[in-house]
Amino acid sequence: MCLLYGDKGAHLLALKKKHQETLDTHESIPGMAAGADEHCETGAKGRLSTSDPQYAEANAQYLATESLWPAAYAPGTVADGLIYLKEPSILPVTLKGSVDGRSLAVELGPPKGSQIQMKHSELVRFFQAQKKGSALRLTLRKGKVFVGKFSNYDENEERVWFSTPSSGMLNSLSYSIENIRSAEPLEQVPAKPAPVSTDLN
Repeated sequence: MCLLYGDKGAHLLALKKKHQETLDTHESIPGMAAGADEHCETGAKGRLSTSDPQYAEANAQYLATESLWPAAYAPGTVADGLIYLKEPSILPVTLKGSVDGRSLAVELGPPKGSQIQMKHSELVRFFQAQKKGSALRLTLRKGKVFVGKFSNYDENEERVWFSTPSSGMLNSLSYSIENIRSAEPLEQVPAKPAPVSTDLN
């Protein structure tokens, strides 16, 4: 919000976050004085400081609702939210954290292609078995990685079609079987675990 809207954005986010905390009865961020989160470091002006206030409001609401704020969680509960960071100048980026005394680290970088080389017949069978809308990950012959929603497989042309509604005027994209090294279903995000009962019977 500081990057986009400057102090105005920080103030909006603080207001939305406090309202969210009131609704969800979350504790406030430890060690943060009241109002301290309403200003940006070094008084950033923001790239969209003169934009439509409704967009700023909508962005503040989204960030307040979806962000993963620092908080204490009881054993057996889960935290669900987004973590934001400035775009790095180089990749990979390593994020480290401590959870219950254990150190966790995750490395984010460009996608790496699979080294598996599937036979032509294996690829054909794989795509014939897919359902429309399935999320797939392809590794192309030159190592490039593509992720998309499967649309259909054209057996005559031996082309795989994907739905790409956000790619501009065209809403589909295809790859020839000959240009695909391997294909795999994209792992689905697991469902949140059910609450753990503390009753002892």
